[in-house]
Amino acid sequence: MAKISKEQVEHIANLSNLELSEKEKNLFSNQLLEIVKYVEKLNKIETKDVSALFQVTDLKSVWRLDKVKPSKTKKENFLRTAPRTNGDYIKADKIFERE
Repeated sequence: MAKISKEQVEHIANLSNLELSEKEKNLFSNQLLEIVKYVEKLNKIETKDVSALFQVTDLKSVWRLDKVKPSKTKKENFLRTAPRTNGDYIKADKIFERE
């Protein structure tokens, strides 16, 4: 396996919106290479006779199902108290931006 290049690490950092130092880029390059090597090792394991498992503990979800219920508050009250609106919608600031 070839080394994970500095450019690849920079691309991943950009997608993750992270700023990395040169030291971190070198460190992550080596760490990502080790992860890829391990995944390649796992891919060599013969699993054709192994049934797929999605959950191994028999635990059941303790969360309730989401049920849509009518709001006790009128839409107009939400819109009236919102800092900015556009018709029937509340406007919010962007939280992700590309430089």
